Amino acid sequence: MVLFDHLKFAAYCFITTFAFFCSSCSHEQKQNDQIEGEIQLNNGSNDSVEITELIRNVMVWTHSDTAPDIIPAILDKDSEYYMGIDINTHNKTVNALLNSGFFTDSFIIRFDHLIHQINDTLLKEKEFWGLNELPPFLFGEVDPWCLCQDNLPWNEMDIRVISLDSHSGDFYWKWKIPEQGYHKSWSKFQYRFKVKKQNKIWKISYLQGFP
Repeated sequence: MVLFDHLKFAAYCFITTFAFFCSSCSHEQKQNDQIEGEIQLNNGSNDSVEITELIRNVMVWTHSDTAPDIIPAILDKDSEYYMGIDINTHNKTVNALLNSGFFTDSFIIRFDHLIHQINDTLLKEKEFWGLNELPPFLFGEVDPWCLCQDNLPWNEMDIRVISLDSHSGDFYWKWKIPEQGYHKSWSKFQYRFKVKKQNKIWKISYLQGFP
């Protein structure tokens, strides 16, 4: 992707607005406290199959060569800093998210709003984002789609239910880690996501990397 090519030796980053800055850390801890001991999504029901396929398909697509550029930043004429967002490319990303059929309208609207806020911040020079530097927003050193730098095959995702009814669900996924051969941090990894039914189809309404 365009941005990641410019930042190829920097860590992956994820984005959000400043409004979440103060609450992010405590919110994530609260999430981890809530999801201890929840049940697996493996009961064989239609909902179970559809939701499992949905989150795996999202991970496969967003880590493929055809994945959309989520932060198509524009360099200044001297290629020293990022001066804004390429709105034409961003609009293509929004259309790609919409056409994928994976996401609710509300998820796409929030994402669009976040990117326009970042564009406004850069255009008005409220923050400086130098070339090959991590962005000056709330960020981590990982990919926002999975909050991971490395991954196992996506069919190794172990999906757990926090809550589920006929219209919405709250979940997290972790890796199916063998007892030997992996650092213990892999077994502690968890990523939260939510789904809603839109036109009778399960779609992603929330991903932890995009608060």
